[in-house]
Amino acid sequence: MSTCEMICNTNRTRGKDSDANFNACMQAHIATAKADDAALVTRAGAELQVPHLLRATQGTTVRLIALLRNPTNRLYAAFWHYPHYRGKFGASVSGFLKYHREMAGHLSACVQAHGLDACALKFESLERRFERVFYHVDQHFKGVYVPYVRRWSQTFSPGWRTCLLFLRTEDYVANTRDTLARVLSFAGLSAPDEAWWKRTLAEPVRHNGAPRKWSSFPPLPTEARQEVDAFFRPYNEELAALLGDEAFLWAGPSEPPHHLGAVR
Repeated sequence: MSTCEMICNTNRTRGKDSDANFNACMQAHIATAKADDAALVTRAGAELQVPHLLRATQGTTVRLIALLRNPTNRLYAAFWHYPHYRGKFGASVSGFLKYHREMAGHLSACVQAHGLDACALKFESLERRFERVFYHVDQHFKGVYVPYVRRWSQTFSPGWRTCLLFLRTEDYVANTRDTLARVLSFAGLSAPDEAWWKRTLAEPVRHNGAPRKWSSFPPLPTEARQEVDAFFRPYNEELAALLGDEAFLWAGPSEPPHHLGAVR
């Protein structure tokens, strides 16, 4: 994408049609770049992504663990954590809803035109209109887990469940010991003794080596939460079906307020 911008900026003219000409140039070069990518895929015989590279180098002995958080809570925390969202849309619940509605609209428009998987992996490179979207709907895509889980599970099939473990943040917070025991078992490690559990569970939560400081911000009102939940619901339903676990519907109570500040 940077190459396209460099070419179009070099040929950019000044005047009332400058932006229109630049956009037309970018759209043309995006189409060319997509064609070049398609040719590479044809030549390679497959569209290679990180999961393919990891399987090629590590085989099926690798053990990968992903911690997935309620996407509504994750999105709300991200809005308050990163200042550029608040700076553009306003540091308030109404600002968050404005942000959510705008980004959800762009995501839905892309999915309608190109399909979910393509949008999740290539949103800003599909069309010039998507390349211009503020931060490319990044936080919404980070909460639409199913296309990424599907890609990883397909790549490690048929025995992907021996290589990939998907857990919920809420379960780790509510029952840390049982969740860690599940991780150790999945990794093929022996169960620790009680002294280890006592010492480990007494440790404070840390972030980059320092004790974690929880952020605080306004609670998300019920009506606003229901609106965002409704957006994520169909994707959560796909995820739950793929994993065979209805816990990933996130249909129960939301996590405690003091955990809302940790963007994972």
